[in-house]
Amino acid sequence: AKDLYCTRAVCDPMKDRDQCCDRVESCAAMTTCDRSQSLVPDLNGWCRDRACDQILDQDICCVPAAFCDGMQCVPGYVLKLNAHEIQCPQSICFPEGDRDLCCEQQGICSDLPYSSADCPVGKWF
Repeated sequence: AKDLYCTRAVCDPMKDRDQCCDRVESCAAMTTCDRSQSLVPDLNGWCRDRACDQILDQDICCVPAAFCDGMQCVPGYVLKLNAHEIQCPQSICFPEGDRDLCCEQQGICSDLPYSSADCPVGKWF
């Protein structure tokens, strides 16, 4: 805060709080997470200071990679049966970016060898 200035000549603790609190860097800037241990930067996390310290911030910024079973697939796709075993490359699985890793295209009913006669009463195929 020593490089930041209040809005007036005399600082007001209530009015100048947001002015005097500088934003810290996102954990996404971390490059030293141990990927061999499946640790990746926490995309929702924040470093301790304006810039991430690649060593000191590892404990708060490096988290396990997310698993696919925590993601919702885009329409027309469903999670793979082994989604609980598949890790995404980030701390969050992204429905668009990780679709092919985590999901598979839903089957289409018209591929089944059925006709309306095969359906229960009140249903149509």
